[in-house]
Amino acid sequence: MKKLAILTTSTDNPSSEIIRSLCISRDLEWDIISLKDLIENDSIRNYDYVLNRCTGLDYKDQDLDLLKKVKGRVSPQIKTTTFLRGKWEQFKFYRDHSIPCIPTLNYTDVPSKAKFYQVIEKLNAQDSWVIKMNRSMNGIGCIQIDGIDRLFSLYETFYYMGDTRFVIQPYRKMPEFRSYMSGKKSILLLEKQGSEFKKNLRFSEAWLANDKYPNNFEEKISPLTSLFEENDFWCIDFFQSEDSFEIIETNLSVGLKSLQFYPEVLERILPTF
Repeated sequence: MKKLAILTTSTDNPSSEIIRSLCISRDLEWDIISLKDLIENDSIRNYDYVLNRCTGLDYKDQDLDLLKKVKGRVSPQIKTTTFLRGKWEQFKFYRDHSIPCIPTLNYTDVPSKAKFYQVIEKLNAQDSWVIKMNRSMNGIGCIQIDGIDRLFSLYETFYYMGDTRFVIQPYRKMPEFRSYMSGKKSILLLEKQGSEFKKNLRFSEAWLANDKYPNNFEEKISPLTSLFEENDFWCIDFFQSEDSFEIIETNLSVGLKSLQFYPEVLERILPTF
């Protein structure tokens, strides 16, 4: 029997529980392993398939170094995770490959109002921004800021605390969608509902929207999908206005709670042996 390992930052979160249930229903031989366990135990090399759900929040990327020992397949590929683990790295990839995306800034200079304001104006944010962690949604999470003075004050605080590992994006009051992907193909599209900013961050309320894909969506994101292999499970968040769209970010460790109403999609997170 093939051996499956799910590597995760935390083994007791809701998504890990959902994966456990899926494995039991599929009668798979599986283990859910924390990054700490992986560091202390070299058994990872013996698995046929490793699903990597670590976020790399500590920036050490120990999981990627250790996963190079795996004889079987790692999903997503290590090189794909290296390209896309951070939102700033994602933005540079989109920009370099002409993929429509929301303007994104990783600002790290010594706080200077004049310079900061000059750079921020290029985001064309109309006086409202979003600050989010470059990796994962932990830490400061995702904060909406109105007013450039407040934005600069918050940046100044983070800078002198010694952590500028976040990105700034313009806040958009536009329909927001999440496309769940299997390999290179989109398999489900959800649209966020409601107006509560914090509640919407994790698609706590979303409606099926498979008839609302932007024109030529898969063609325009093809440089991105080329990084993924069959059975890789991931998602793309994007804004849409009429026939245009802007990618917000790519998520390699998708939260699974909102997919419990779509069991046929949830099943796709596990490999088909």
